[in-house]
Amino acid sequence: MTAIKPSGIFLLALFCSCALLGSAFFPGSASALGEVGVYSVKSEIPSEVQEAAETLQAKAELQRGDEGFWSYALSTLIIRFVGIFIVLGIIQVVMWISGRFFQSLEKRKKTAEAQKA
Repeated sequence: MTAIKPSGIFLLALFCSCALLGSAFFPGSASALGEVGVYSVKSEIPSEVQEAAETLQAKAELQRGDEGFWSYALSTLIIRFVGIFIVLGIIQVVMWISGRFFQSLEKRKKTAEAQKA
C-alpha cells in the first residue's frame, strides 16, 4: 500500500482549495463556485436618508483615518496567508490521525488472518 506523504497532502489541499475558490478573491471574475462580483442596486431612497447615510459615511472615514492602499492590501494578504496555512495545518493533522487509524485497522486484520492460519 502506498502512503501519501504529508507534503503531498499539503499540495493536494492547496490545489483543491485553489481550484474550488478559483479567483473568488478577485471581484468581477468567475470561479468554480459561481460568478463572483460586485453588484450595485439602485433604489428610490428619500433624500433625508441619503444625506444621513453620507454624513455617517464621512464620519466613519474620519474616524478610520488615512489607512492607505498598501497597508490595506498587505494586511489582507497576511491575514489570508496565515489563515490558509492554519486551515491546511488542521487538515494535515486530521489526515495523519485518520491514516494512523486505518493503518492500525490493517494491522489488526493481518494479525487476525495470521492467527487463523
